[in-house]
Amino acid sequence: MRKIIVLTTILSISTILFAGNPDRIGQAGATQLNINGWGRSSGWGWAAVSSVSGLESIYNNIGGLAYTPQTEVIFSRTAWLMGSDININTFGFAQDLGGNGVLGVGIMSYDIGDIPITTTAQPDGGIGTYKPRFTNINIAYSKRFTESISGGIGLKVFSESITNAKAQGVGIDAGIQYIATLDKKQKVKTNDVKFGISLKNIGPDAEYSGDGLAIKLQDPEDDNKVYT
Repeated sequence: MRKIIVLTTILSISTILFAGNPDRIGQAGATQLNINGWGRSSGWGWAAVSSVSGLESIYNNIGGLAYTPQTEVIFSRTAWLMGSDININTFGFAQDLGGNGVLGVGIMSYDIGDIPITTTAQPDGGIGTYKPRFTNINIAYSKRFTESISGGIGLKVFSESITNAKAQGVGIDAGIQYIATLDKKQKVKTNDVKFGISLKNIGPDAEYSGDGLAIKLQDPEDDNKVYT
């Protein structure tokens, strides 16, 4: 009976909540920030929010960064949507600073390749190619406050661009992890019950700029006039 109660409790708290404004659907930018470029933890999905540790916590839950053992360096190259020829290159470095504090840095870039340029006048292309560029840089700090509680905060800078348009922006991530302490008489291990809260991509709106946002229209009454 006791095992059933414990299992029911774990299942009841293993719920992931997502928040958003439905009125802004289709207006979101920098959606690449929602992609996990780390090869190992990307397979866990959001299940890793409460249990991820080490450098890869920079993406899922910064609170887990506090459990980095001394120094950790990772390079990962991940194929995004197999067959799309899109690859994600991720490099990160984490260092234990002492006093239960850990500093981490992560850089993620997307190798999308060349895309043919098309226009309304030349929909079949043949006028060259362009290469989208997406880069995210994360700096995070996490600390263990007790044996059971850790938390962290991070700053991210992102950049995305094509030939004639670009955007930059910043965001803040924060996260907390809690490892439940159970009665030693229980048959469930102490670290089997974990909680995690992660806030991601909190920041001001980003705006695009560049010539690619301009539209040229011909004056229907005067062929010599063009409006931009």
